[in-house]
Amino acid sequence: MTQRGSSLLAMLVLLGAPAFASAQSGQVDPEAGEDPTSSSEGGSVSEDAEGGEADPEEGEGEGEDEAATDEAGGNKDKNRVSSNLVNPAMTAGPVGPGAAQQMASSGGFRLIPSLSTSVGQGSFVANQHARNAYVDWSFSITPMYSLLNGALNLSGSFAFMQELTDSDGDTYNQRVLLSDANVGASHLLFTIPYVDVAFMVGARAFFPTSLASQTQTLLVGLRGNIALMRTFGPVTLSYNGSFRKNFHQYQSPVYDVTDVDSNTFIAREGGNERVDALLYTAGGNNISYIFSNSLSVNVQIIAGLSANISYQISNAFTYASYPKDSLASGNATAGRGQRDSFGTNISVSYAFPFVFLTLGLSNGSSPMSADNSHLRFPFWDFESQANNLSSIYLNAMSFISIDGSGVHF
Repeated sequence: MTQRGSSLLAMLVLLGAPAFASAQSGQVDPEAGEDPTSSSEGGSVSEDAEGGEADPEEGEGEGEDEAATDEAGGNKDKNRVSSNLVNPAMTAGPVGPGAAQQMASSGGFRLIPSLSTSVGQGSFVANQHARNAYVDWSFSITPMYSLLNGALNLSGSFAFMQELTDSDGDTYNQRVLLSDANVGASHLLFTIPYVDVAFMVGARAFFPTSLASQTQTLLVGLRGNIALMRTFGPVTLSYNGSFRKNFHQYQSPVYDVTDVDSNTFIAREGGNERVDALLYTAGGNNISYIFSNSLSVNVQIIAGLSANISYQISNAFTYASYPKDSLASGNATAGRGQRDSFGTNISVSYAFPFVFLTLGLSNGSSPMSADNSHLRFPFWDFESQANNLSSIYLNAMSFISIDGSGVHF
């Protein structure tokens, strides 16, 4: 793979930090959604001293990528309505070296539109009383400009999704939900001598255009990350490590009683949950910062056909809670809450003349089971199928190059 092709593939690695956080998956995008979403069942979550379990699904106010605090609740949608939606196919996984080389040949300015649909595993639960059908679609657009022969890439990204089935986790059915807009840059610094490992750095800023981030009072989220990539013939190995810091107006999600049905939460008249004349906190702390690490393996099977498998783990930490007192839960601990989550992706992609198609399985939850007795199987949810933590998705993505001679696909 050429250096330019490598840098563009790296750009996709850094863009969404790898292939999980998707509107369609039960996962988090730790960066384009660095939302460490987790199963509502619990597991690997330390509680806030205020009492009660820290909701692993509140997310970071991102993504991750990467989860998120939405306006209602419900397992099915809270695992999808992250404050940042990113297509699995938009990130490192499905786009292999061949795709990167095709992008490199176009040079300069590119637009990358991406269209996806997914079906949650709850749609296939045999018991009709437990069945929880979920079908959605999502769209993202990513403008990108390359400098220094493709070693430096500037990009932005924006996405939205819509559940097509009746929602059980939102106030309204079939509502179109926006992601957090983001802008950033990635740079292929050098290739480490002797081991031939490409070393890249990236930085990205996230802005609160999603309902989740607005409820969390996110002002801006800043993420920095590094990526390492090594190619062995048809096999490309990638590592991505990132740190994201969120800046919020308030340390807890805030509801305006003039905009939200007052029945969605309980507040005391004159209680300390009232932060302004018409603003109330509903409990739980926002995510202050997140560490994420991911590994990805991409295999070029034949010309145009590739397969990918990726795994990401995210450790999110809330703002510090109130000191523990006599009224706190016995399971609560003082200090910061911790919310751990993982996301996985298995996919197969094929490069047609004008479009890349990807078919994949995505899964995301807390690493531990609901009772913390064992680790969850990473690539499919066998314990809580109706929660739609796992999904099957189909993605179509294109690379449109725009230069002085016109528009090229």
